Amino acid sequence: DSGQSAGEFYTPREVGMIMARILDPEHKMEIYDPCCGSAGLLIKCELVLDEKIKRQSLRSYAPLQLYGQEFNPPTWAMANMNMVIHDMEGDIEIGNTMTSPKFKDGNKLKRFDLVVTNPMWNQKTFVDKDYENDELDRFNAGIPPTSNADWGWAQHCLASLKNNGRAAIVLDTGAVSRGSGNASSNKEKEIRKWFIERDFIEGVLYLPENLFYN
Repeated sequence: DSGQSAGEFYTPREVGMIMARILDPEHKMEIYDPCCGSAGLLIKCELVLDEKIKRQSLRSYAPLQLYGQEFNPPTWAMANMNMVIHDMEGDIEIGNTMTSPKFKDGNKLKRFDLVVTNPMWNQKTFVDKDYENDELDRFNAGIPPTSNADWGWAQHCLASLKNNGRAAIVLDTGAVSRGSGNASSNKEKEIRKWFIERDFIEGVLYLPENLFYN
């Protein structure tokens, strides 16, 4: 695929490897991508673990437990094929993660050791009602503007982490600066403030321009 549509399911390999190496997965960890596309980010985490195990000269180890959800049926099929091609096992569900997340423990979200994801940037799909009707305690930092779901995805990732869990998320650069203009964009400023005050942000990496295919 090409153009805009390519950005819906493909993260450049170099970006995925950076994210995986930062997360530094350990064997047996559960890792989750809520909008997994073709599952490339999950697979790269397993590849990075394989590299580390080879350096340590371990003869055997338990692989990562991979979980993903994807909205687009053809892309969901690609994710499952990608798992087979790489001889990996993963639980890839289909559906809208924001309104109907599939991974739960009873009436609560399932929590993971690691989350790695590149959600669609500046998504305008969701309205206030989608966030207000949430019953999974995900959006405590505030409701994002309808013009942009970036911080909605960030909150979903946070809610999907174990207490000592870590996440690597790719967002549009505007996610760190929007909020000095109209009332709608101020919503994002307040959500960022909530994250910062609770010390949930470990770092921000600024990537080069023209790196993504869309």
